[in-house]
Amino acid sequence: MMKALNTFIILMIFISLLSCRKLISDEFSEPEKIPVVNSILKPGHPLQVQVSFPAGINSTIIETADNAEISLYLNDEYTETLSYEGDGMYQSTTRIEAGNSYRCEVVIPGCDVINCSDSVPEPPTVLEVIHINEAGRDEEGLSYPAIRLRFLNNPEARLYYMVNIRLSVYGEERNANLLNITDPLIINEGLPVALFSNQEISDTSYELVLNYFTGLTYSTGDHWYTNLFPLIVELRSVSYAYYEYAKSVYLYEQGRYPDGLSAQTTVFNTYSNIEDAYGIFSGYSAVLTDTIYPDKLQQ
Repeated sequence: MMKALNTFIILMIFISLLSCRKLISDEFSEPEKIPVVNSILKPGHPLQVQVSFPAGINSTIIETADNAEISLYLNDEYTETLSYEGDGMYQSTTRIEAGNSYRCEVVIPGCDVINCSDSVPEPPTVLEVIHINEAGRDEEGLSYPAIRLRFLNNPEARLYYMVNIRLSVYGEERNANLLNITDPLIINEGLPVALFSNQEISDTSYELVLNYFTGLTYSTGDHWYTNLFPLIVELRSVSYAYYEYAKSVYLYEQGRYPDGLSAQTTVFNTYSNIEDAYGIFSGYSAVLTDTIYPDKLQQ
């Protein structure tokens, strides 16, 4: 009798839970029409600014602004009004130079005046780049390569850097992924990307070691190895805004596309330094090595 009563109670609880289900509305209000202004400043290139508006959740088309007026100020001096190139893109005749500060005043009918500014840092000085074909093995015994990058540093200034290892894989360029991170600067940042500040560097130079993975492996029968490919190492000096934006983009992508079915989806907002709008206005300078050909290329 007691067993039957318990079964009845459990059944009633289950039915009550089913009855508490509520249909969530799939109707979402349209986002507030606040402009989005995006521009990445690269030395040697014209300044390009794209102006758009947030798209609705069901929209596949980005609404661009084709009636904006964008004034460019170089080191706080008016320089020119950008020309409209189509698809919400505006462009200057002025080419970006490292060491300068740039500001844009964006006027869109019906919206508040938008101001955005940033300075383009001087390019870094690379002292030495060494490629290590076999830097170590992971927990599964896979051998992986590394690069050792030594560069100048100014401990009196707060500086920000980013490193890209650009591989040429069967004629296609792709970025290598970091593997088995051991460098204290990268560990201190807390993200598995080569993006860091010089806050922990007290010397006038630093030697950064990045273990990486190309995505392809081969076996000799006894051991597994990472395939090696020609590569270019790019060291960027980035502005603070670029540094914060790049970090937020990584977190945003991880939250949007979590790794694994059991991973929890987390919402991260991307960093913005645009006044009275959304978007990013930031710059960087880069130094690239010549193509490096590892001694043992495995095809």
